[in-house]
Amino acid sequence: MVHNGKCPCCQALVRNVKVEDVDIHVGLQPRWRGFSYLCPSCGCILGVQMNPLTLNDDLSTSIGKKLKRL
Repeated sequence: MVHNGKCPCCQALVRNVKVEDVDIHVGLQPRWRGFSYLCPSCGCILGVQMNPLTLNDDLSTSIGKKLKRL
């Protein structure tokens, strides 16, 4: 598969990205763990998403706590 995406900052072809862990905040409190996707040439942030594995863990923990209360 040929990728023709270009970085919006440096215009370099993006064939791979750097991935970094980030905290996603709501107000001043860290709320979720996530990933940021960076251009390997200039470091521009190309996108951010929540980490689906930690979301799943948070949901499981929350459901477990609610079930213990019943």
